[in-house]
Amino acid sequence: MWHCLFFIIFRGSSVILSNGEPFAPPAKRSVCPQFLDPHSAGYLPASKPAKHLATLKQTRRLFAQDPLYTLSRYVSTSLDHTRFFASLAAVPGSATQRAYLYLFLIIHCTMLRILAGALCLLLVHAADEEATEARLLVQKRILNKYLVEGRDIVVDYNIYNVGGSAALDIKVVDNSFHPQHFQVTSGLLSFKLNRLAPGSNVTHTVVVRPLTPGRFNFTSAEVSYRTSEDSQEIQYAHTAEPGEGGIIPVRDFDRKFSPHVTDWLAFAVMTLPSLGIPFLLWFNSKSKLIPKERPGDQAVNALINWHCWQS
Repeated sequence: MWHCLFFIIFRGSSVILSNGEPFAPPAKRSVCPQFLDPHSAGYLPASKPAKHLATLKQTRRLFAQDPLYTLSRYVSTSLDHTRFFASLAAVPGSATQRAYLYLFLIIHCTMLRILAGALCLLLVHAADEEATEARLLVQKRILNKYLVEGRDIVVDYNIYNVGGSAALDIKVVDNSFHPQHFQVTSGLLSFKLNRLAPGSNVTHTVVVRPLTPGRFNFTSAEVSYRTSEDSQEIQYAHTAEPGEGGIIPVRDFDRKFSPHVTDWLAFAVMTLPSLGIPFLLWFNSKSKLIPKERPGDQAVNALINWHCWQS
């Protein structure tokens, strides 16, 4: 593939430059179409065949060493037509020579389109080759809204494989939770996965309990893995950093967020005498002031009501 592109570049450049023979304008105003030297980023006149041949050999050697760089330099520099129009203005007003230069421009633009397309294909091919390796994205998250002394904190490690092959020998080590400040109640801070298929993900959960209050910086965990089965090279990475957070003392948290059941019971006990004793006194005085009904009072009341209804 590289040899084909090399043939297209230098075969097209030889046609553009000379069409079989070197093109040389008159000696007084010798400005002509020029060829790019990818090594020095300069321009070489086409009126010097020996030097042009040496440049072709040097460019061929550079193209073999780094073809993408050489091809991109040729395309990007050739897109500048300023020197071409300057050459066109400097050539004497011969119709044949101007027609030849216009033909050169057409061939030159065609070759640039071919080279640009080939460069795009090479870049896509290189990107596909890079995508075949495993690429891991590891996220470390703190799921608690409030961090409280003596209360459990849930830590999640999410591993995503966004590459084109399986990741092997995945190791995650988190040394940010020191035993003097945290107690691991569930899970492991260092774990290993033998294989993670492309496009899949896995979640690991750890529960820790803070022993002391204060500010704490939740840093990233270390990740290592192999990118493919054929590669023995170890790839190292880090997880996302949750950042700095504050661990609240348990007394302050209870004062602000607890239901305070004990406090309400104590309040009810203290306010019961002040409310119960006045109620009892009022009830006794009411029963003394209201007279009791006698047996004949109901008949008298019924007779009075009947008389009022008749009238």
